[in-house]
Amino acid sequence: MESFRVQLSRELVGFEKLFCLYGNWVTIAHVAHLSGDASLLLNNADHVIRQLLKRHPRLRSRVRIHRDQVDSLNQTCLFETLEYDNVFTSIDVLKHFYEIRHTHDVNEWKKLTEEECNRNPYDPTLSLIFPVFRFLFVLNTHDHHEFQLILFSNHCATDGESGYIIINDFLSLAKSPVDQEPSSENTSENDICRR
Repeated sequence: MESFRVQLSRELVGFEKLFCLYGNWVTIAHVAHLSGDASLLLNNADHVIRQLLKRHPRLRSRVRIHRDQVDSLNQTCLFETLEYDNVFTSIDVLKHFYEIRHTHDVNEWKKLTEEECNRNPYDPTLSLIFPVFRFLFVLNTHDHHEFQLILFSNHCATDGESGYIIINDFLSLAKSPVDQEPSSENTSENDICRR
């Protein structure tokens, strides 16, 4: 984690700070119910995550909490945007940004969403949240053409509504050829359809 270089650091204030004090957090979930060939998304996930990190600086950020050694109630909460560099091309780093789950239960996505929103995102010292967003693919083993793409975001990284913009970017980038820079043009909607 120390190999990252901080591009911009700002102190959290107001509700952003309030929700980070004393080990608190808020995780926001955006769920997209999709149909189609999930392998298109899964096979391009590393490439898509890299492109999202380039496009959206807040996604390559972290929350860092500094506590006064004498007065533990005195805390400084920082939102640090990290420079996009070769560290973000490492598979070891990219695997923190997404997970794939297979399930037999068509409603398992609900349980997984609740569990992830309730999971403590801090490191063991309660001083760092990284990453501040994460994707979860929930694949149904009975119906391979129905699946969920869930975006989990820390409250500092999103306004609560822009998550669907990130999901849309993910889907658009996944349909773009991997060997080119992504374009904003939509390709055929037959590959993946939002329901």
